Amino acid sequence: MDRRQHLQGEIAARKSLTCCGIISVRTSASMAKIIGFHHVAIHSSDFDRSILFYKSVLGLEEKIAWGEPPNRAIMLHAGDSRFVEIFEKPEPALEGAGTLLHFALRTDDCPAMLERVREAGMTITMEPKRVTIASTIGEVPVHIAFFKGPDGEIIELFENQLL
Repeated sequence: MDRRQHLQGEIAARKSLTCCGIISVRTSASMAKIIGFHHVAIHSSDFDRSILFYKSVLGLEEKIAWGEPPNRAIMLHAGDSRFVEIFEKPEPALEGAGTLLHFALRTDDCPAMLERVREAGMTITMEPKRVTIASTIGEVPVHIAFFKGPDGEIIELFENQLL
């Protein structure tokens, strides 16, 4: 694909986003970027059963765990530096609500990426926040933010060097 075709494709994509109510966002090589998929998070009404299933049946391995009952959480490694995060939630989900909590995208600059999201008109549900998770592998510092995607899906921006 030559430069002209690339630019035509980019212009068409921007027009499509603008038509759908998403404001065009400036890009440059030095701007923050998504560098991969990190994890999907779910609620579990039977935490121990879920852990047993994901570890014994699917073969996922524990990376870190934190919290005490009834507020435990765990990240299970699903290969290729991607994870399933399970949050203990003793009461069952409301009918139709499902168990999906959010999905996370790894970024190299959480605040800068959230600004791009804000410029695109998305609803921010949590501003960038530095959190230290006291886990089974020691303290794990993360930089996170949350927003609603175009269809209301909850998306986490996740910046971290250890996970």
